This record gives sequence, structure tokens and C-alpha cells, in this order.
Amino acid sequence: MQNKTFKAKVEYHHFNGSIYYSLYDKNNKWMGYINASAAKVGSGAQGAVINKSTYVTVTKGNYSVWKDFKWNKKQSTKSMVNKNYQAKRFYNHFNGSKYYSLYDTNGKWIGYINASATKEKKTAASYMGTSRAKIVNELSRHQNDNFYLGTPYKGLGAGGYSNAERFMVPRGAPNGYGVGMNCTGFVAYVVKKTGAKMGSITNVANAYGGLANAYNWRDALLKNTMSYSFNSVDELLKSGKAKKGDIIYFEADFTKPNYDCHIAFFWGNTPSENKTWHQVGRGNMISNIFSGTPYSKVYLIPLD
Repeated sequence: MQNKTFKAKVEYHHFNGSIYYSLYDKNNKWMGYINASAAKVGSGAQGAVINKSTYVTVTKGNYSVWKDFKWNKKQSTKSMVNKNYQAKRFYNHFNGSKYYSLYDTNGKWIGYINASATKEKKTAASYMGTSRAKIVNELSRHQNDNFYLGTPYKGLGAGGYSNAERFMVPRGAPNGYGVGMNCTGFVAYVVKKTGAKMGSITNVANAYGGLANAYNWRDALLKNTMSYSFNSVDELLKSGKAKKGDIIYFEADFTKPNYDCHIAFFWGNTPSENKTWHQVGRGNMISNIFSGTPYSKVYLIPLD
């Protein structure tokens, strides 16, 4: 019965000092008596608000978005299909349906939508089985030493190899493969070290290079987690959405010769601080946000 909405037709003030509700479900079936301290009274048939935020993608175009729970229609979901939104709270309505209170990526309220018209998306940290705190703590521990910083660049396929582990070797943890990382190898090493389930990437996309190929991270994360897309780094910084530790992915401009993608961590202390931690041709560094090759889009993939 937890988080479900029932109709309390009768209220009893017991001699023991407690209040009891006589509860009925949507089919008018009597459920029994419940102590009022175990329930929360809603303002209508929508029930009590549940303040739990999540991200969703609208998947069905034949649903209505409501202004209120008197069923005044605001718009159709037709133009919303395949777009991402934040559901900041939800209601388990007396009619048996769940309704999200939906906001767009700019924080504008869209309306109430039946959850059946959406697919819930996890955040990247939850999807991979780690957390922002673990990733930020791992990097922060080495911000002032040479465990990661200064690690030379080793491009995927160097020496004819595509084994991801060869491209995930920081200066502070040398092994038989020799020190060196590519951009994705750096991100993969850090995330893996926090105890993340790396199959969340390779079980979805496992092309050449596996964990050391950023296209695999793109295909797994953009499909299964929340993300924001921007036309430029400046646009990303002005959005106010970036938090330290978030993943930044630059999609290659495939119209250019020698195109390539890039992946990194956002390392700003504020959403507008132009700072990243990444592996580039000059080695591992903390710098302004850039990609070494032309890009067509830049994606921010929030950890939570």
C-alpha cells in the first residue's frame, strides 16, 4: 500500500488519541482502517506529492499533457517524442496511474504527464554503479601529484593493438603494457577504479577498443542515461548544468578529414568555470575545455 492513493470515506477519532481512516480503493473495495499517522493527505484524487526527481524520455505521441488534475489539457505529447525531461516530483493518482510533474532542460514547467507515455532514464553514475562522490574523490586525491597528470598519450591501436587495458595505464600505476592512455582510457580507468560495472558500457557497445573507444561510451550512455547537447563549449558553460565530475563528450565532425571524438571530465568548481581534466596529445592535463579535433556537438552527461 505504500505510496498508493486511496479514498478515506470516514474518519474516526479513537479514544486512544489516534485518528483512523476507513480506506477504499478505486473499485470501491474496502481496504480497512489505517492510523492517520501512516498516511499523508493529498489535495485531490492525485494523492500526495512524492518529491523524487528522475529523468525521462517521452516515447509516445498520443498522450495529453495536463495543466492540472481537473484534466484541463495543456498540449499533446506528439511534439515531445524522443525528447528528454526532468520529472521533479510525481503523483500516484487514485485512478491507478502515475503522473510526473515535468520540466524541460531549461527548468520550464511543461505540465503533468502519465508515466506510461515515458521511459525513465538513469543518471550516468547510477547506470554504471558508481557515484559522483567516488569519481570526484578519486580525481581530487591526485590533483596535485603525477598519478594521472603528465601521463603520455597513447592512441588507440598503437602498435597494432586494440586491447583496452593497454590504453588505461596512468603514470602512477605502470604495468607490462607501458605507461600511456588515450582520452577514453583515462575516463575508463578512473570510473573503473571507483567500482563501476563496466559491462554497462561494453555489454551495450563493444566496437574496436572496447572501454578505450569513446564511441562505445557515447552509444551506451546517450541511449541509457540523461544527457544535454550543445553547439559549443560556451553554450554548455552558460547553461548552468555542469557539475564537477560530469562527463563531457565531443561528437566528431565527420565532414572533416581525420575526424575523431573526445571524452573528458568537467572539472569546474562552478557550472560556468571553463575547466576540464582530460587526456590529450600533450598528455594528461587540467585545462580549459577543448577537443583536439573539430566537433559537431558537445554533450554533457550528468553523473546524478
